[in-house]
Amino acid sequence: MRRIVIGFIVGLVVLSSGCGGYQSGTSFAVLPHNATTTVGGTVKLTVIVANGDAVSYSYEVVGGSGNGTVTPVFNDHSRAVYQAPQVAGTYTIHAGFTLFTGEADSGDISITVQ
Repeated sequence: MRRIVIGFIVGLVVLSSGCGGYQSGTSFAVLPHNATTTVGGTVKLTVIVANGDAVSYSYEVVGGSGNGTVTPVFNDHSRAVYQAPQVAGTYTIHAGFTLFTGEADSGDISITVQ
């Protein structure tokens, strides 16, 4: 299982790798990096943390709820669902995590609503 996960992460946009003063070798990615959906559509979001124990995850729609909403998946907050607004445009989701050590990092997801 570990081999599959590491192979998957290598193919992603890795936003951090041992930066920020936290555990050496901790890497993470937000998925998807870019996505497209329809007005009122949904996009599944994921924060993947490798080599670190995340205690919490966060998702924020930049600009507020008028730009859509994000709902964490029950019992697995590393995943969430973005609900697009009723207005076409490009919106940003700020997604991140906090480790048990208190260190945190985040990245952005760009979603085009058509």
